[in-house]
Amino acid sequence: MTKPSTDYLNNKNHTFVIAEAGSNWRTKDLKSSIKRAKKMISIAAKSGADAIKFQTYSSDRVYVPKAGNSNYLTKSGINKSINQIFDEFSMPHHVLGVLNKFCKKFNLFLFNFLIPRLIVEFIIFFFKPFCFLKLLFIF
Repeated sequence: MTKPSTDYLNNKNHTFVIAEAGSNWRTKDLKSSIKRAKKMISIAAKSGADAIKFQTYSSDRVYVPKAGNSNYLTKSGINKSINQIFDEFSMPHHVLGVLNKFCKKFNLFLFNFLIPRLIVEFIIFFFKPFCFLKLLFIF
């Protein structure tokens, strides 16, 4: 779906719709994860969304080192630490550039929610190489 060329962000009659992808894009490997994320972007665009939002985090910024295992996950047969699970499902920062480029094909904004402690680190790291990213920080 192609958005109108007018500035719909300033149009008081336009409801700005953000599709929530969260961390649901992640699969067992990065290649298929990016493929799923692109499919989610395509569906969001076809559904009429103006933006799609992904989450970025890492276990070392969210949990204490050696946070241990989750009782309910262990009972269901998942014997990994919380840190391992978080790291497996986190989005590597370089993937944001790939997804933003794909979003541009649909005239879709890419928003990214960062766990608050990562915001400054992320901006410093990505300011020069990915200054084209349009980020929204919601607290």
